[in-house]
Amino acid sequence: MNILYASDNFKEKFNKYASEITEYTGKLKIETHNNAVVVPFYNSSHSPSPSALNEGGVFDCSGNIIELSKTRVSKQTVHVGAPETYDVNREFKYIDDDVVFLGNFSTHFGHFLIDSLNRLWVYLNNNDFFKKKAVYIGESDVFFIELIEIFGLDKKNITRVKVPSRFRSVIIPEQSNLLYGRFYHKKYKEIFDKIRTNSSGCSYDKIYLSRTKFQKDETYICGENEIEKMFESNGFKIVYPEKVSIRKQIELIKNCKYLAGIQGSSIHLSLFANDNTELTVIHREQNSIFPEQIKINKMKNIKNTSIEASLDFLRPFPFNIKYAISVRNRYMSDWLKDMKYKVDERTNKPVTFEDYIGHEEFKKLNKVFLWGKKLKEKIIMLLTNFIFIKSLRKKLRYRLINR
Repeated sequence: MNILYASDNFKEKFNKYASEITEYTGKLKIETHNNAVVVPFYNSSHSPSPSALNEGGVFDCSGNIIELSKTRVSKQTVHVGAPETYDVNREFKYIDDDVVFLGNFSTHFGHFLIDSLNRLWVYLNNNDFFKKKAVYIGESDVFFIELIEIFGLDKKNITRVKVPSRFRSVIIPEQSNLLYGRFYHKKYKEIFDKIRTNSSGCSYDKIYLSRTKFQKDETYICGENEIEKMFESNGFKIVYPEKVSIRKQIELIKNCKYLAGIQGSSIHLSLFANDNTELTVIHREQNSIFPEQIKINKMKNIKNTSIEASLDFLRPFPFNIKYAISVRNRYMSDWLKDMKYKVDERTNKPVTFEDYIGHEEFKKLNKVFLWGKKLKEKIIMLLTNFIFIKSLRKKLRYRLINR
Protein backbone atom coordinates (compact mmCIF):
# COMPACT_ATOMS: atom_id res chain seq x y z
CA MET A 1 0.00 0.00 0.00
CA ASN A 2 1.40 3.40 -1.01
CA ILE A 3 -0.01 6.75 0.08
CA LEU A 4 1.55 9.61 -1.84
CA TYR A 5 1.48 13.25 -0.77
CA ALA A 6 3.13 14.48 -3.92
CA SER A 7 2.80 16.01 -7.37
CA ASP A 8 1.01 14.16 -10.16
CA ASN A 9 4.34 13.62 -11.93
CA PHE A 10 5.83 12.01 -8.81
CA LYS A 11 2.77 9.77 -8.38
CA GLU A 12 2.91 8.63 -12.00
CA LYS A 13 6.62 7.76 -11.83
CA PHE A 14 6.29 6.09 -8.43
CA ASN A 15 3.30 3.91 -9.35
CA LYS A 16 4.79 2.92 -12.70
CA TYR A 17 8.02 1.75 -11.06
CA ALA A 18 6.15 -0.09 -8.31
CA SER A 19 4.02 -1.94 -10.87
CA GLU A 20 7.13 -3.22 -12.68
CA ILE A 21 8.72 -4.88 -9.64
CA THR A 22 8.24 -8.64 -9.45
CA GLU A 23 9.50 -11.53 -7.36
CA TYR A 24 11.78 -13.88 -9.28
CA THR A 25 10.79 -17.47 -8.48
CA GLY A 26 13.41 -19.36 -10.48
CA LYS A 27 16.28 -21.30 -8.96
CA LEU A 28 19.38 -19.27 -8.20
CA LYS A 29 22.64 -20.64 -9.59
CA ILE A 30 25.77 -21.80 -7.80
CA GLU A 31 28.96 -22.51 -9.75
CA THR A 32 32.26 -23.99 -8.56
CA HIS A 33 35.46 -23.30 -10.52
CA ASN A 34 38.75 -25.02 -9.77
CA ASN A 35 42.04 -23.10 -9.88
CA ALA A 36 40.17 -19.86 -10.40
CA VAL A 37 41.80 -16.46 -9.96
CA VAL A 38 40.09 -13.74 -7.92
CA VAL A 39 41.11 -10.30 -9.17
CA PRO A 40 40.54 -7.39 -6.78
CA PHE A 41 38.56 -4.25 -7.55
CA TYR A 42 40.41 -1.30 -9.03
CA ASN A 43 38.99 2.07 -9.95
CA SER A 44 40.20 3.82 -13.08
CA SER A 45 42.76 5.96 -11.24
CA HIS A 46 44.99 3.09 -10.14
CA SER A 47 44.09 0.14 -12.31
CA PRO A 48 47.15 -1.86 -13.49
CA SER A 49 45.34 -2.24 -16.80
CA PRO A 50 44.75 1.21 -18.38
CA SER A 51 41.79 -0.04 -20.41
CA ALA A 52 39.97 -1.41 -17.35
CA LEU A 53 37.68 1.02 -15.58
CA ASN A 54 36.43 -1.39 -12.92
CA GLU A 55 38.62 -4.44 -13.06
CA GLY A 56 37.68 -7.25 -10.75
CA GLY A 57 35.90 -10.57 -10.47
CA VAL A 58 36.69 -14.26 -10.82
CA PHE A 59 38.54 -15.63 -13.85
CA ASP A 60 38.75 -19.27 -14.86
CA CYS A 61 41.98 -21.14 -15.55
CA SER A 62 41.82 -20.00 -19.20
CA GLY A 63 41.70 -16.34 -18.22
CA ASN A 64 38.04 -15.73 -19.08
CA ILE A 65 35.85 -13.88 -16.63
CA ILE A 66 33.17 -16.02 -15.04
CA GLU A 67 29.85 -14.33 -15.82
CA LEU A 68 28.30 -15.20 -12.47
CA SER A 69 31.04 -13.26 -10.64
CA LYS A 70 30.16 -9.96 -12.31
CA THR A 71 28.41 -7.43 -10.11
CA ARG A 72 25.39 -6.43 -12.14
CA VAL A 73 23.34 -3.33 -11.48
CA SER A 74 20.64 -4.34 -13.94
CA LYS A 75 20.18 -7.11 -16.48
CA GLN A 76 21.96 -5.00 -19.09
CA THR A 77 24.60 -3.11 -17.10
CA VAL A 78 27.77 -4.48 -15.52
CA HIS A 79 29.35 -2.43 -12.76
CA VAL A 80 32.35 -4.63 -12.02
CA GLY A 81 33.95 -7.23 -14.23
CA ALA A 82 35.90 -5.54 -17.02
CA PRO A 83 37.92 -6.69 -18.89
CA GLU A 84 36.46 -9.94 -20.19
CA THR A 85 39.84 -11.67 -20.07
CA TYR A 86 42.83 -11.59 -17.73
CA ASP A 87 46.36 -12.92 -18.02
CA VAL A 88 46.26 -15.86 -15.62
CA ASN A 89 49.57 -17.37 -16.75
CA ARG A 90 51.55 -15.15 -14.41
CA GLU A 91 52.69 -16.17 -10.96
CA PHE A 92 49.89 -15.58 -8.45
CA LYS A 93 49.59 -15.97 -4.75
CA TYR A 94 48.15 -19.48 -4.35
CA ILE A 95 45.79 -20.27 -1.50
CA ASP A 96 44.97 -23.93 -1.01
CA ASP A 97 41.37 -23.36 0.05
CA ASP A 98 37.85 -23.71 -1.26
CA VAL A 99 36.27 -20.26 -0.84
CA VAL A 100 32.86 -18.66 -1.30
CA PHE A 101 32.95 -15.53 -3.45
CA LEU A 102 30.67 -12.82 -2.02
CA GLY A 103 31.25 -10.22 -4.74
CA ASN A 104 32.09 -6.53 -4.57
CA PHE A 105 31.54 -4.85 -1.19
CA SER A 106 30.64 -1.17 -1.25
CA THR A 107 31.86 1.21 1.46
CA HIS A 108 28.63 3.23 1.11
CA PHE A 109 26.14 2.01 3.72
CA GLY A 110 23.05 2.06 1.51
CA HIS A 111 24.79 0.32 -1.37
CA PHE A 112 26.30 -2.21 1.04
CA LEU A 113 22.80 -3.22 2.14
CA ILE A 114 21.39 -3.33 -1.39
CA ASP A 115 24.37 -4.50 -3.46
CA SER A 116 26.79 -6.36 -1.22
CA LEU A 117 24.76 -8.87 0.77
CA ASN A 118 22.78 -10.43 -2.04
CA ARG A 119 24.97 -13.57 -2.39
CA LEU A 120 24.62 -14.59 1.28
CA TRP A 121 21.54 -16.66 0.42
CA VAL A 122 23.90 -19.54 -0.38
CA TYR A 123 24.36 -20.11 3.38
CA LEU A 124 20.65 -20.26 4.21
CA ASN A 125 20.02 -23.94 3.49
CA ASN A 126 23.54 -25.35 3.62
CA ASN A 127 25.38 -25.20 6.93
CA ASP A 128 28.47 -26.72 5.30
CA PHE A 129 29.18 -23.40 3.62
CA PHE A 130 29.63 -21.76 7.05
CA LYS A 131 32.74 -23.88 7.50
CA LYS A 132 34.36 -22.47 4.36
CA LYS A 133 36.23 -19.21 4.06
CA ALA A 134 34.60 -16.31 2.25
CA VAL A 135 36.28 -13.69 0.07
CA TYR A 136 35.13 -10.37 -1.33
CA ILE A 137 36.57 -7.58 -3.46
CA GLY A 138 36.25 -3.84 -2.93
CA GLU A 139 38.09 -0.53 -2.86
CA SER A 140 38.81 -0.78 0.86
CA ASP A 141 38.00 -2.74 3.98
CA VAL A 142 34.34 -2.40 4.88
CA PHE A 143 33.16 -1.14 8.25
CA PHE A 144 29.88 -3.05 8.06
CA ILE A 145 31.31 -6.57 8.32
CA GLU A 146 29.50 -6.78 11.67
CA LEU A 147 26.30 -7.27 9.66
CA ILE A 148 27.71 -10.46 8.15
CA GLU A 149 28.78 -11.59 11.60
CA ILE A 150 25.22 -11.13 12.84
CA PHE A 151 24.11 -13.19 9.84
CA GLY A 152 26.26 -16.02 11.20
CA LEU A 153 29.66 -15.92 9.49
CA ASP A 154 32.84 -15.81 11.53
CA LYS A 155 34.68 -12.54 10.90
CA LYS A 156 37.99 -14.43 10.91
CA ASN A 157 36.82 -16.37 7.86
CA ILE A 158 36.00 -13.28 5.76
CA THR A 159 38.86 -11.83 3.72
CA ARG A 160 39.17 -8.97 1.23
CA VAL A 161 41.25 -10.00 -1.77
CA LYS A 162 43.81 -7.22 -2.25
CA VAL A 163 46.07 -8.83 -4.87
CA PRO A 164 45.19 -11.30 -7.65
CA SER A 165 45.04 -14.71 -5.98
CA ARG A 166 44.49 -18.25 -7.21
CA PHE A 167 42.36 -20.55 -5.06
CA ARG A 168 41.95 -24.31 -5.09
CA SER A 169 38.30 -23.63 -5.93
CA VAL A 170 35.93 -20.68 -5.88
CA ILE A 171 32.22 -21.13 -5.22
CA ILE A 172 30.16 -18.38 -6.84
CA PRO A 173 26.50 -17.86 -5.88
CA GLU A 174 24.27 -15.79 -8.14
CA GLN A 175 23.07 -12.36 -7.00
CA SER A 176 19.60 -12.52 -5.48
CA ASN A 177 18.93 -8.84 -6.20
CA LEU A 178 20.12 -6.37 -8.83
CA LEU A 179 20.52 -2.69 -8.03
CA TYR A 180 18.01 -0.79 -10.19
CA GLY A 181 16.68 -4.11 -11.44
CA ARG A 182 12.95 -4.71 -11.45
CA PHE A 183 13.05 -8.05 -9.64
CA TYR A 184 14.14 -9.60 -6.37
CA HIS A 185 14.34 -13.20 -5.23
CA LYS A 186 12.65 -14.40 -2.06
CA LYS A 187 16.08 -15.57 -0.87
CA TYR A 188 17.17 -11.92 -0.83
CA LYS A 189 14.48 -11.14 1.73
CA GLU A 190 15.43 -14.23 3.75
CA ILE A 191 18.99 -12.86 4.17
CA PHE A 192 17.68 -9.88 6.13
CA ASP A 193 15.08 -11.98 7.94
CA LYS A 194 17.92 -14.14 9.27
CA ILE A 195 19.93 -11.10 10.42
CA ARG A 196 16.79 -9.77 12.08
CA THR A 197 16.11 -13.11 13.79
CA ASN A 198 19.68 -13.24 15.11
CA SER A 199 19.28 -9.79 16.72
CA SER A 200 17.59 -8.79 19.96
CA GLY A 201 15.00 -6.02 19.86
CA CYS A 202 14.08 -2.76 21.58
CA SER A 203 10.65 -1.62 22.70
CA TYR A 204 10.23 1.65 20.77
CA ASP A 205 7.03 1.69 18.69
CA LYS A 206 7.75 4.91 16.78
CA ILE A 207 11.21 5.83 15.45
CA TYR A 208 12.41 8.80 13.42
CA LEU A 209 15.79 8.30 11.70
CA SER A 210 17.48 11.69 11.76
CA ARG A 211 20.25 13.04 9.51
CA THR A 212 20.81 16.21 11.55
CA LYS A 213 24.07 14.93 13.09
CA PHE A 214 25.68 14.31 9.71
CA GLN A 215 28.53 16.63 8.79
CA LYS A 216 27.12 19.67 6.99
CA ASP A 217 28.36 18.87 3.49
CA GLU A 218 26.54 18.43 0.21
CA THR A 219 24.12 15.99 1.89
CA TYR A 220 23.07 18.52 4.54
CA ILE A 221 19.30 18.98 4.59
CA CYS A 222 18.19 22.46 5.53
CA GLY A 223 14.98 22.44 7.56
CA GLU A 224 15.27 18.95 9.03
CA ASN A 225 15.78 20.27 12.56
CA GLU A 226 12.19 21.51 12.55
CA ILE A 227 10.85 18.24 11.13
CA GLU A 228 12.79 16.28 13.75
CA LYS A 229 11.22 18.41 16.52
CA MET A 230 7.78 17.80 15.04
CA PHE A 231 8.24 14.02 15.11
CA GLU A 232 9.68 14.12 18.63
CA SER A 233 6.71 16.14 19.89
CA ASN A 234 4.42 13.48 18.44
CA GLY A 235 5.96 10.59 20.33
CA PHE A 236 8.75 9.39 18.04
CA LYS A 237 12.09 8.22 19.40
CA ILE A 238 14.80 10.18 17.56
CA VAL A 239 17.66 7.94 16.40
CA TYR A 240 20.92 9.12 14.82
CA PRO A 241 22.08 5.98 12.97
CA GLU A 242 25.70 7.10 12.53
CA LYS A 243 26.00 7.51 16.33
CA VAL A 244 25.19 3.86 17.17
CA SER A 245 26.54 0.51 16.01
CA ILE A 246 24.87 -1.37 13.17
CA ARG A 247 23.84 -4.02 15.70
CA LYS A 248 22.08 -1.38 17.79
CA GLN A 249 20.42 0.07 14.66
CA ILE A 250 18.90 -3.32 13.86
CA GLU A 251 17.76 -3.79 17.46
CA LEU A 252 16.01 -0.42 17.35
CA ILE A 253 14.30 -1.10 14.03
CA LYS A 254 13.35 -4.73 14.68
CA ASN A 255 10.17 -4.24 16.70
CA CYS A 256 9.11 -0.71 15.79
CA LYS A 257 5.65 -0.29 14.28
CA TYR A 258 6.10 3.18 12.75
CA LEU A 259 9.34 4.21 11.04
CA ALA A 260 10.01 7.62 9.51
CA GLY A 261 12.90 9.58 8.05
CA ILE A 262 14.32 11.61 5.20
CA GLN A 263 14.96 9.90 1.86
CA GLY A 264 18.42 8.32 2.09
CA SER A 265 20.38 5.21 3.03
CA SER A 266 19.10 5.03 6.61
CA ILE A 267 15.57 4.34 5.34
CA HIS A 268 16.89 1.05 3.91
CA LEU A 269 17.15 -0.12 7.54
CA SER A 270 13.48 -1.00 7.03
CA LEU A 271 14.93 -4.24 5.61
CA PHE A 272 15.23 -5.30 9.27
CA ALA A 273 11.74 -4.16 10.31
CA ASN A 274 8.68 -6.34 10.67
CA ASP A 275 6.72 -7.07 7.54
CA ASN A 276 3.74 -4.68 7.30
CA THR A 277 5.58 -1.96 9.22
CA GLU A 278 4.30 1.56 8.56
CA LEU A 279 6.95 3.74 6.91
CA THR A 280 6.90 7.48 6.21
CA VAL A 281 9.54 8.73 3.76
CA ILE A 282 10.08 12.48 3.46
CA HIS A 283 11.52 13.07 0.00
CA ARG A 284 14.24 15.71 -0.17
CA GLU A 285 14.04 16.20 -3.97
CA GLN A 286 11.16 16.77 -6.30
CA ASN A 287 10.26 13.80 -8.53
CA SER A 288 12.87 11.59 -6.83
CA ILE A 289 10.96 8.36 -6.26
CA PHE A 290 13.69 6.42 -4.35
CA PRO A 291 13.53 3.23 -6.52
CA GLU A 292 15.29 0.69 -4.28
CA GLN A 293 13.06 1.59 -1.33
CA ILE A 294 10.00 0.95 -3.51
CA LYS A 295 11.36 -2.55 -4.07
CA ILE A 296 11.93 -3.06 -0.33
CA ASN A 297 8.41 -1.84 0.40
CA LYS A 298 6.91 -4.33 -2.01
CA MET A 299 9.12 -7.18 -0.83
CA LYS A 300 8.17 -6.67 2.83
CA ASN A 301 4.61 -5.46 2.25
CA ILE A 302 5.49 -2.18 3.98
CA LYS A 303 2.71 0.37 4.35
CA ASN A 304 4.48 3.27 2.75
CA THR A 305 3.67 6.97 2.85
CA SER A 306 5.81 9.24 0.67
CA ILE A 307 5.81 13.02 1.14
CA GLU A 308 7.38 15.32 -1.43
CA ALA A 309 8.51 17.91 1.13
CA SER A 310 11.35 19.56 -0.78
CA LEU A 311 11.89 23.22 -1.55
CA ASP A 312 13.65 22.50 -4.81
CA PHE A 313 13.01 25.96 -6.23
CA LEU A 314 15.99 27.03 -4.09
CA ARG A 315 18.43 24.39 -5.31
CA PRO A 316 19.62 26.05 -8.53
CA PHE A 317 21.07 28.86 -6.41
CA PRO A 318 24.84 28.63 -7.12
CA PHE A 319 26.38 29.61 -3.78
CA ASN A 320 26.05 26.37 -1.81
CA ILE A 321 23.61 23.80 -3.17
CA LYS A 322 21.85 21.81 -0.46
CA TYR A 323 18.62 19.98 0.08
CA ALA A 324 15.86 22.01 1.69
CA ILE A 325 12.60 20.76 3.19
CA SER A 326 9.90 22.36 5.30
CA VAL A 327 6.91 21.48 7.46
CA ARG A 328 5.20 24.30 5.57
CA ASN A 329 5.52 22.58 2.23
CA ARG A 330 1.93 22.00 1.04
CA TYR A 331 2.24 18.20 0.86
CA MET A 332 3.80 18.07 4.33
CA SER A 333 1.04 20.32 5.66
CA ASP A 334 -1.65 18.07 4.18
CA TRP A 335 -0.05 15.00 5.76
CA LEU A 336 0.25 16.66 9.17
CA LYS A 337 -3.41 17.62 9.01
CA ASP A 338 -4.52 14.10 8.05
CA MET A 339 -2.36 12.55 10.79
CA LYS A 340 -3.61 15.12 13.31
CA TYR A 341 0.00 15.73 14.32
CA LYS A 342 0.77 18.86 16.29
CA VAL A 343 3.38 21.39 15.18
CA ASP A 344 4.89 23.86 17.64
CA GLU A 345 4.82 27.13 15.73
CA ARG A 346 7.33 28.68 18.15
CA THR A 347 10.05 26.22 17.19
CA ASN A 348 9.04 25.46 13.62
CA LYS A 349 10.12 28.63 11.91
CA PRO A 350 10.16 29.00 8.12
CA VAL A 351 13.42 28.15 6.37
CA THR A 352 15.24 31.41 5.67
CA PHE A 353 17.46 32.24 2.71
CA GLU A 354 20.40 32.50 5.14
CA ASP A 355 19.62 29.00 6.47
CA TYR A 356 19.59 27.64 2.96
CA ILE A 357 22.80 29.03 1.50
CA GLY A 358 24.71 28.93 4.81
CA HIS A 359 25.80 31.70 7.17
CA GLU A 360 29.23 32.30 5.62
CA GLU A 361 27.85 32.42 2.07
CA PHE A 362 25.11 34.76 3.28
CA LYS A 363 27.71 37.13 4.77
CA LYS A 364 29.64 37.14 1.48
CA LEU A 365 26.48 37.79 -0.48
CA ASN A 366 25.47 40.55 1.91
CA LYS A 367 28.83 42.28 1.31
CA VAL A 368 28.15 42.17 -2.43
CA PHE A 369 24.72 43.74 -1.88
CA LEU A 370 26.20 46.46 0.35
CA TRP A 371 28.93 47.24 -2.18
CA GLY A 372 26.30 47.43 -4.93
CA LYS A 373 24.15 49.71 -2.82
CA LYS A 374 27.05 52.10 -2.18
CA LEU A 375 27.95 52.14 -5.87
CA LYS A 376 24.34 52.89 -6.76
CA GLU A 377 24.29 55.81 -4.28
CA LYS A 378 27.49 57.31 -5.73
CA ILE A 379 26.17 57.11 -9.29
CA ILE A 380 22.86 58.76 -8.28
CA MET A 381 24.67 61.49 -6.37
CA LEU A 382 26.85 62.21 -9.40
CA LEU A 383 24.01 62.24 -11.91
CA THR A 384 21.79 64.53 -9.81
CA ASN A 385 24.43 67.19 -9.22
CA PHE A 386 23.01 69.21 -12.14
CA ILE A 387 19.77 69.87 -10.18
CA PHE A 388 20.38 73.29 -8.61
CA ILE A 389 17.31 73.43 -6.40
CA LYS A 390 18.50 71.72 -3.22
CA SER A 391 15.11 70.53 -1.94
CA LEU A 392 14.23 68.98 -5.32
CA ARG A 393 17.66 67.37 -5.66
CA LYS A 394 17.42 65.88 -2.17
CA LYS A 395 13.92 64.53 -2.79
CA LEU A 396 14.89 62.91 -6.11
CA ARG A 397 18.00 61.31 -4.62
CA TYR A 398 15.95 59.81 -1.80
CA ARG A 399 13.43 58.32 -4.21
CA LEU A 400 16.06 56.87 -6.55
CA ILE A 401 18.18 55.37 -3.77
CA ASN A 402 15.24 53.77 -1.95
CA ARG A 403 13.11 52.63 -4.84
